Amino acid sequence: MIIDGGYLVINLTYRFSTEIAAHSVVKSRYDSFSTFGYCSNLTWTSSTGAIGSGNWPMSTLFQAKLKIGDWFYNGEGWDSYSLFEQKQSHWNQIYTGWGWDLSGHTRTWYAIRDSVFIDEWEYTNKATYDAFSGEKTTGKCEYAHAQTAYNTHVSEYVAIPKDFNLKLTYGASFFLAHNNKVTETIYDADYQLTNTVNWKMNLADIGSNGGVAIKCPND
Repeated sequence: MIIDGGYLVINLTYRFSTEIAAHSVVKSRYDSFSTFGYCSNLTWTSSTGAIGSGNWPMSTLFQAKLKIGDWFYNGEGWDSYSLFEQKQSHWNQIYTGWGWDLSGHTRTWYAIRDSVFIDEWEYTNKATYDAFSGEKTTGKCEYAHAQTAYNTHVSEYVAIPKDFNLKLTYGASFFLAHNNKVTETIYDADYQLTNTVNWKMNLADIGSNGGVAIKCPND
């Protein structure tokens, strides 16, 4: 990690392998090696038929945490860590238990302005939403893939948006990414994070393989 010109530039080298100790002389193998042999030439693909009904993930993600003083990086900007801990404690009092609704239709989520943290929403049921006279909003979950949380205020599971579920799940984390390219080898090859350094950052000395650039907080 290099601190230069008001940015943190983070990079790493990684290698996927089916072996516990990845090494350049050790080839990755399928589970049934006697039948399928080595899988070192297996590549990323956008074909939906390659692994059943889904696609290969087109990004390799590494969960990370970055904190400076009372500030942490959330993937887009910097937030107060102490304030986030207060909100997290508040959410844990409201929501208990998590679930999914995979029943083949679109679920609607309902939110009212939180009475404790006015910059946050409380996700609730339709009856509470309809009766609420203050600021409120609503939206649709992903088709046949709704995420839910048990709201203790209304004593039932309610639909929640995907971004709020990610906030609850990963907390003060963010993700470092390598964008996988179609035909790029999956196993037994070294890769680095996708470079986000550009000439506007005045970081010419770092080069084209700089890594993920994160702007430091101004204060």
